[in-house]
Amino acid sequence: MNNPLQKPPLNKPCWQPAIGLLLLSGLLAGCATPAPSGPPATPLTAQQLALPAATPSTVSDNWWTALGDPALDRLIEQARQHSPSLKLAAARVREAAAQSGLADSRRGPQLDANAALDRERYSANGLTPAPIAGSYRTFYSASLDGSWELDLWGKHRAEAEAALGQQRALELDRRQAELLLAQAVASQYTALQRTLAQQQVTTARQNLADSRLQLLRARVSAGLLSGDALRPAEVLQAQLKQQSSALRGGEARARHALAALTGQAPAALDTLAVAPLGATPALDEAALNAGLLGLRPDVAAQREQLEATAQTVKAARAAFYPNVQLNAFIGLSSLDIGQLLTSQSRMLGIAPAVTLPIFHSGALRAKLSREQARYDQAVESYNQTVLEALRQAADALANRDQARQQLADALQAEDSARHASDAGAARLHAGLTDKLGLLGTQDTELAQRASRLDSQAAGQLAFVYLNTALGGGQLVPAQH
Repeated sequence: MNNPLQKPPLNKPCWQPAIGLLLLSGLLAGCATPAPSGPPATPLTAQQLALPAATPSTVSDNWWTALGDPALDRLIEQARQHSPSLKLAAARVREAAAQSGLADSRRGPQLDANAALDRERYSANGLTPAPIAGSYRTFYSASLDGSWELDLWGKHRAEAEAALGQQRALELDRRQAELLLAQAVASQYTALQRTLAQQQVTTARQNLADSRLQLLRARVSAGLLSGDALRPAEVLQAQLKQQSSALRGGEARARHALAALTGQAPAALDTLAVAPLGATPALDEAALNAGLLGLRPDVAAQREQLEATAQTVKAARAAFYPNVQLNAFIGLSSLDIGQLLTSQSRMLGIAPAVTLPIFHSGALRAKLSREQARYDQAVESYNQTVLEALRQAADALANRDQARQQLADALQAEDSARHASDAGAARLHAGLTDKLGLLGTQDTELAQRASRLDSQAAGQLAFVYLNTALGGGQLVPAQH
């Protein structure tokens, strides 16, 4: 006979099988492990490129304002507001931000509320006994279902970091697009400034050529010169007409390009007034070094892309290890709607689960190899971007120095031509020369002015490209 005072034997705790399952999965983890891979590609370093250390400098995003031209400021601002390329880049950033949020959401618990009504006829010849068998019944249920995948090996954390890195890379791509757009507007604006200034010089030279040709024709009519003396003057006159026509075409193209860049119809800027070419702003010479390349948005974007790809490799490695997920539900279930809210209708469950990859026909290893190959591609793409940035920076610095020297030479030549023109006017006033000689020296002065304008425009373009090649912004001159 059983002793009524004897306590019944205790059941084993429900968590003991789960612990055993976790231990077993840990022992089996060696069955699915990532294969050893070759050495990954390595990014170029400043030491390998023999770059000097970056010196502190003040970088301005609105570098074009140093030119002191309100018309240019308005054009660039309008381009930044209406450019389809920038709107497209911004939309990509928003998409990446949403993807980053989705990746991060996998790291936390998930909870869903469910309510269901199921109307069903139960078979009279099935497993369901009477009185339910052979009748129609309605099944009511309401529950909260939750799950949480424990990120023990950092897979979802790596995926979230990769998505965040992609978002940062796209944001930097947007900044690079904005930088190149400003560069394009400033370049076309400089071309328009040069074209309009050259038109004035060409018109003045045409007037001189007309006066020279009239004088020569009068001398030919008087028999003082042969008809062949007119040919050089007529050729010059035709050449100047060709230059004038080409300049008008260049003006139209520059205005159309500016209109397109600012999101307007081609004829929208036909009456745009521009400031004359001015002096090229000075930069902080001490801060001009290749170490500023790290501030370029395209280089920084490649670096973020590289870090994001490294995180995808981590996530692919983590896929080889056990996946632990906790599932639970709590709710109410009843065949009678009137009894749904009673305590007897309660239901509750918890279901921890462990998934251990053992054999997937090489799929996990192939995925890891793919991500490692993508990482190597990202490294080489970064290295290529750095080398290209170095070339652009070196070219921009060389162009800046060359433009400086050309402008200095052009100014000296223009000054000499001006003195020669003044001397010719003085000789004409003294009766020592004729007007043809004076017209010649004046045309030479105008030709040197045209060369100076070209050099001045080249210097401004060098300023534009140098700002975008080194650091992506104006290096504010040092204060002394």
